[in-house]
Amino acid sequence: MGNSFNIAVGMSTCNMAAGSRILFQTLEKEGFGDDLSIMGCLGMCHAEPQIQITDSRNNTFLYQDLNPEKLNRIIRDHLRGGTPIEKWLFKSDEGIGPELLGKQRRIVLGNCGRINPENIDEYLAADGYKALESVLKQNDPMAICKTVLASGLRGRGGGRIPDGDEVEVCVGRRAE
Repeated sequence: MGNSFNIAVGMSTCNMAAGSRILFQTLEKEGFGDDLSIMGCLGMCHAEPQIQITDSRNNTFLYQDLNPEKLNRIIRDHLRGGTPIEKWLFKSDEGIGPELLGKQRRIVLGNCGRINPENIDEYLAADGYKALESVLKQNDPMAICKTVLASGLRGRGGGRIPDGDEVEVCVGRRAE
């Protein structure tokens, strides 16, 4: 369409349950197919479905709690008219934003909303698989156990056993 936007539609399971598929299809029908991508869950299920618009100056606008009528207005006013609709934007420093995001430090899901979860090239460009590459090159199971133990990670089962202990037991059994 020649505009200077990237439009990422939330297509996680929770977003789709809230109606994001129809938003994606509407954007395609309106001629934005070349500008469309998808994004994973942002952890804001209370405000789905969502779309994130990034303009040519890298300004990001996260619209939340959308429906087809709101999307039609976003297309008219923001995408075609250049004027964001402030009252529908999520602001991390206002309202529930600081409480919701203020203490979060996303590690495993840090790329959600930044890359298309179905595009391996985007994941690799964001240094995806670097840890796996390092582990495979190292080829030292006991060193991996020590790293996991030092991290303090714990299992999600009821025993809260340190993951490093569990890995160490598995490595020891493999050696037997």
